Amino acid sequence: MTDTAVDAAASLRVTEYWVVEVDRHDGTCCTFGPFTAEAAWARMEHRSAPTRFAAVVGKR
Repeated sequence: MTDTAVDAAASLRVTEYWVVEVDRHDGTCCTFGPFTAEAAWARMEHRSAPTRFAAVVGKR
């Protein structure tokens, strides 16, 4: 990698993670966070709403 590429990658560090859930039927959206990466994935694994799509989103 060039120095520029390394600098660009370093500036993209994620500092917090959010879990976003969208209801499959009515499109309502809920967000949960901020979490550490590990806590966000744990939240995904223990979701209580099987009728929702979910994703982990990182924020710098």
